[in-house]
Order: sequence, then C-alpha cells, then structure tokens
Amino acid sequence: MMKWRLFASIALLPIVACAQDITGPVAQVTEPIGSVIFPDSFKKPTDGSDDAPSIQRAMAALCKRPGNAGTGGTVFLKPHVYEIGSNVTVPCALNMVGSGWEEQMTLGGGTWLHIVSSLGVSHSAFTLETTFARASQFSNFAISEDMPLPSKVPNTAWVPTAYKAVFGIKGVGAAVFFHHILLDGVYEGIAAEGAGRIELDGMYADPFHYLIRIDGSEDVDRIRNIHIWPYWTNATVSGSSQKMSMSQEQRENVAAYKIKNTDGIILGRADTPFLDDVFGIGLHSTIVFTNTGEDNTGDPTKVHIGKLSCDKSQYCLFIDGSAKDTSAIIDQIDWQGEDPMHTGMPNADGAAVRVEGGALLQIGAVHAEFIGNSIFSMENKSICSEIITQSIWGNFLFSVSNASVVNMVSCEVGHHILKASFYDGTKNRESDTPKMVNGEGHFLLGMFSEQNWHK
Repeated sequence: MMKWRLFASIALLPIVACAQDITGPVAQVTEPIGSVIFPDSFKKPTDGSDDAPSIQRAMAALCKRPGNAGTGGTVFLKPHVYEIGSNVTVPCALNMVGSGWEEQMTLGGGTWLHIVSSLGVSHSAFTLETTFARASQFSNFAISEDMPLPSKVPNTAWVPTAYKAVFGIKGVGAAVFFHHILLDGVYEGIAAEGAGRIELDGMYADPFHYLIRIDGSEDVDRIRNIHIWPYWTNATVSGSSQKMSMSQEQRENVAAYKIKNTDGIILGRADTPFLDDVFGIGLHSTIVFTNTGEDNTGDPTKVHIGKLSCDKSQYCLFIDGSAKDTSAIIDQIDWQGEDPMHTGMPNADGAAVRVEGGALLQIGAVHAEFIGNSIFSMENKSICSEIITQSIWGNFLFSVSNASVVNMVSCEVGHHILKASFYDGTKNRESDTPKMVNGEGHFLLGMFSEQNWHK
C-alpha cells in the first residue's frame, strides 16, 4: 500500500506543477500538462468570482492540438461551488468530471456549477460547436441557475429567468455523453442541433422549459434513466436535511407555471432515437414530438420508447401541431393526470397521449388515472392519425364525468383510428361506465372486459 501511494504522488506532481506555472495567456502554454488537471490551478485574480475563465484555460491546455495524438484528457472539478458568469467553449474531445452532488440541497455538498445572472440570456454556459469535440463526456456534477424566488402569496404568478440551454451543442456531428448530472432549477438543460448519438444516462432534473431538446439528429440518440422531479422547489436549507427552503405557497406557485410551460424531452428531427426508464412529474408533458421548421426540418420518426411514467402531468406524450408525420414504438405508458395544485382532481383537458399533429403510434400497455379529457386525444382536423395498442387500463374514479377512453375530432381525409386488443378499467365517480369514444372516429376493440368493471 505504501508503494502505491508513493507512485500516485509522483505521477500527479508534474500535473500540478505545470498548471501552477501557467500565468500568461493560454496560447503561451508549451509544456505538457498531463491527462488530468484541475481548473482551480488556472485561476487568475482578474477573473474575480467567475470560474468560467479558469475552466476555459484548463480545457485549452488539454486541447493544444485538436485532432492529433496526445490531445484531450480530464478536467476534474473539486467538491466546490464553481461560479459560471461567462461562456466556456469546448475545443476538443475531453472529459469534465465532478465529485458527485447532494440531492435536494441546492449548492450543497459535492461539485456544483452555479450559473449566475452575469452570464446573461444570450449564451449557453457551455458550447460544443466543432467536430473536434466529438465524444466529449460530462459527468458527476450538479448545476443550478440564479432564479427569482417565488412569492409566498398564494396564486401569484412566477416566471423563471429564460437562460439559454446550459449545454449548447451544434454541428458536432457525433456523440456527446452526459452521465449522473443534476440540473437543479435550470431553464433549459441541453440543446443539441445537428449532433447525432447524443447519450444521456442518469439525468436528474428540475427544468422550467426542458431538460433536453434534440433537432437535426440523423443518428441514433440514447436517453435513459431520466428522473424529472421538483428538486429546486423541494430543496432544504443549508445544513439541514429536513427544513424546507420554500413554503408550500411558493412551491405551488412554481408548480402552476410548470404544468403549463415545462416539457421534459423535446424531439424535433430525430431518426430512431432510443428512450427508456423516463419519469416526469408536474409537467406540461414528459415527451414532446415537434417540427421546428428551421434548418433541421423534419419530424421525429421511428422513436423507440421503453418505460414511460408521468405523474401529475397534463400529458405524458404530446405531439404538437407542427409534427405532421411522426412515428413511435412504445412499450408502456403509465400516466396519472392529477392536478399538482388540487389533490384528488384531474388536470383539465389532460390525456395520456395527445396528438395535435399526425402520428402512427404502436403502444404495448397503457395505464391511466385522473383523466381530465381522455386517455387518448386525437385533435387534428386535416391529418388522420392511428394508434395501435395491446392493452388499456383506465381508472375513471377520479376523472371528470364526461371523460372517455378516446377523444377524436372529425378528420377531413378519413378517420382517426384507435385499435386496441383489450380494455378494462373502473366506472367513473358517478358509478357510470365511461364513454369509449367522444367525437367521430374509429375505435376498433378486440376485447372489452365488462364483467371485470371495478367500483
């Protein structure tokens, strides 16, 4: 054991020594830095409280010759709060690794990147815009942004600061990896345009616009182990694991904003992305299909979704009106549409799946509770959609009296179609059998288990 400790000390000494010798501009760095460096060693008095310049210098020291052997390495972040008041550009493929983080303790233990208002709302905190940054990896740290505190007065509107995405990825053209990261009260998490093979695994977030938005992706993205939960609003005060930092009224004011404005994962042009183990609570929708109509025109197609669970959310899957030709294969959807501000009541107009554009969806199993409108809502009057599912369970005990299994508007060029092999569920709160269909369309049901209705 003693020999190993001696070896480790010898191996790290050149890294620290070289980093401390750097006092001039990054361009003057000529000596090898090593494969692991700490940005703290690159701090200059002129930086003030902003730690972004020292992180930028550390990256530049690792990326002196992008695309050549010997380039890259790891920027290691200590258990510390790093203030980010300016942009950091990732110049080559590297790792940025933190020391872990504490949950529900904003700016608490572990590694935190604190994005402050001096960054402004015109730039991402971190940008990746070169193909040399392909295969960069980010892991094991938490991020929080300066946000206005909600009022303690009930039913007072709250609006977050609209920062740009923490990570802005554009034109990288290949993989970027994110693992075990907490986004604790951020407006936008990751915006990826023209990337491909974006990989998220183990992301925990309390976003106010979205966790991730993917567009122009012509390769297979992988998003798994996602947990979207009110970490910021449910944080405890410093030094306590029990005392809440916000009152119930403050938390409800934030919840009222999120149920109308916050989506978890937004997919624009994306070909065959894989998503699994995705959970969202208190959102407008957990997954959105859209079409930006910008440089990356196109719909999400052949989307593969494994387990999708949505609690106290308006919609689980929302296909907006701009997405005209989407398609997805989904293993299971578990949706509870309870209003986060009114316990025991459904969100008005809520649905497990709402299609305002056009879609072909194949779904294995759907479980729905607190139904405000219907389990499936197909709303486009000019584009007909089709949903095929194996089994549906509907709990209508806490739903509005006119809620149905499916709501379909009249489609000009044919009919909206829902095909289900099996349906079972409860009666509604008036002890009546809920409607199968509201509106006009085709609901083709293989088996209806009437004898198994539950009160």
